[in-house]
Amino acid sequence: MKPVIYTPDSPLRRPVNMIAEFFREIVSLRELIWALFVRDIKAQYRQSFFGYLWIIAPAVATSAAWFFLNSQGIVRVEETKMPYAIFVLVGQVLWGAFSTSLLMPLSAFQACRPVVMKLKVAPEAFLIASLGKIFFDLFVRVLFLILILLIFGIGFSWGSLIFLPILLALCWLGMAIGLFFVPVGSLFQDIGQALTMLVPFAMFLTPVVYPAPEEGFAGALMTWNPVAPFVEAGRDWLIFGQAGYSELIIGLFISSIFLSIAGFLVLRVVRPRLIERMGM
Repeated sequence: MKPVIYTPDSPLRRPVNMIAEFFREIVSLRELIWALFVRDIKAQYRQSFFGYLWIIAPAVATSAAWFFLNSQGIVRVEETKMPYAIFVLVGQVLWGAFSTSLLMPLSAFQACRPVVMKLKVAPEAFLIASLGKIFFDLFVRVLFLILILLIFGIGFSWGSLIFLPILLALCWLGMAIGLFFVPVGSLFQDIGQALTMLVPFAMFLTPVVYPAPEEGFAGALMTWNPVAPFVEAGRDWLIFGQAGYSELIIGLFISSIFLSIAGFLVLRVVRPRLIERMGM
């Protein structure tokens, strides 16, 4: 391993070198990242009787609750282009991809604080391992989702495969946003508590359990909500094999890639000071 050389100069003066160094460090930590990923997967389901069923259980339970409320007239939802139960279930899977990725960076960094402070291990290894766990959970959810859709008699086309990159793009968007909460959230617990409270509320500002309105204040919110086009397009691609928002989604996905790199670099710059403050 190459020796680490500390200089008084800010790494921001050489951004290209900082980006190259970041990727070299990630490659050098690949074995640790894999070990952390395997450890997390085994620890989560080691003493669970139902095992991987718990991955899809929250989405199914929420969908069943909203289907019951709508069928009984307690909550009135406009007619959807597909069975309402499927509408909500697919929306829950898509929203879960974004929300868990949004909360992941801060929760993973807080969980690895003792190791980072004692052993000086790069926290990026824990963040990437947690992202891998999210991808694994999504893989299981998609398998169960396909099974449920087949039970409902819904077929698939080649266009349905577009659902998978949209799902991954939602994960990347959530992680990119969540990275910027790490520097402040790791020092003040209020940030993490506020995010945990606001994320469920944000679901109701996204067309997860109801179709996106085209008019009014809610319609304006949907226009500015970056998650809304992913949810609507992902649902339509999976069920109908076609959808709109293609250019918007590609633009948001590319932006989220650059945003995530910027988030990792910001975390890298403030990491020494952050660890120092956490140890006080």
